[in-house]
Amino acid sequence: MAISGDIDTMPLADLFQWVEMNRKTGCLEVKWQHEWNIMEKRIYFQNGVIVFASSNKQEERLGDFLISKKLTSKEEFEKCLKEGKEKNKLMTDVMQANHIISKEQLTKILTELAENIIYDLFRWETGTFSFTTHPVPEPILQAEIQLNGQGIIMEALRRLDEERKDGPIDEVEILDEIF
Repeated sequence: MAISGDIDTMPLADLFQWVEMNRKTGCLEVKWQHEWNIMEKRIYFQNGVIVFASSNKQEERLGDFLISKKLTSKEEFEKCLKEGKEKNKLMTDVMQANHIISKEQLTKILTELAENIIYDLFRWETGTFSFTTHPVPEPILQAEIQLNGQGIIMEALRRLDEERKDGPIDEVEILDEIF
């Protein structure tokens, strides 16, 4: 089953609530295009619970996030990425095997990153979405993230209200941040 549309027609809060209330499993893909640049985020749900999020926004990519948190260096990250490709392993498994990050740290970081991706998503006023029901891939479930949709929505809307207190959100500013 798939459902798709525009986020200015079906707001993200309503979409998240629909997935949670109906205990859906699958992936919500949201895209925003400006000229030739496409911003894309994916939120994965297992029985209505958020279990993972990914983004093509530079600072919302795991490697950049780990480096920004000073949990690894760029060189160390690239070495683990290369080793993962050579051994057909997940980069995160390589990092754990090399004692760069523990399973607990990784779960905490992936949770924080997923929250940030979703909070940023709620800043979007335009874009398209597609929710497709399908089993969540096993490597994603290994992240052991479980986020409460209602809590995420409330915090995202609170942050948005805080931003708007300083004046309207300018899409050009958001574009500058992204690209």
